[in-house]
Amino acid sequence: MNMMNTNFTGQLLTAPVLDQLAPMVVSIGFFAVIIVMALLRHQRKMAELMHSQIDNQANSNIELRLASLESQVADLRTLLHREIIQQDSLTPPRMPSEALQNRLGQ
Repeated sequence: MNMMNTNFTGQLLTAPVLDQLAPMVVSIGFFAVIIVMALLRHQRKMAELMHSQIDNQANSNIELRLASLESQVADLRTLLHREIIQQDSLTPPRMPSEALQNRLGQ
């Protein structure tokens, strides 16, 4: 049985058969490389597209949060100014101390 496989393989791999198979194998290999390159290029473009969409969503979320924080800071400033004005109107004006009046008088 083993001898039969050896003879069959020996008959298949003769020079005329190899001369015909070599261009076919090279052609198939060439087209396989082209197809793999196209698939890799497509995969890279899709990955870039997905990453850009994720980055855009993240930037959009950051911009929304930043706008919200800016609004809150503006509200806090307004509230702080109102509190300062209210406290100023509630406290009576202080009279200058005697030492201060003496220095101003000189």
